[in-house]
Amino acid sequence: MTLEHLGYGIANDRKERPGRRLSTHLRRVAEQTGCDMGIDLDAWPDRFADAYNTVKHPDRPDWDTLDLHNVLREARLLFRTWIARQLGASITELERNRGLVPMSRPYERW
Repeated sequence: MTLEHLGYGIANDRKERPGRRLSTHLRRVAEQTGCDMGIDLDAWPDRFADAYNTVKHPDRPDWDTLDLHNVLREARLLFRTWIARQLGASITELERNRGLVPMSRPYERW
């Protein structure tokens, strides 16, 4: 998974011991964005790791499909934001334009 590998690479760049937990790797990526994406970035790494492990392991209780879609949407938004920051986009610019990005709005039930 790309976000996991990014987090692992960030740890190596910092000369840190990477660890094995998915949420730890995701947290490193989230920290590097540095901007408000409309996602609780403190809780998101654990939520995503839980969703990922629910899909991966059949003995875990299923998540609601809408919740799974929203976690994936947030992952895509986080990844795109991280890339934009690496390419030099400012935090102010990203936060100002957040409303223009459809994936910044949660999916809702009809």
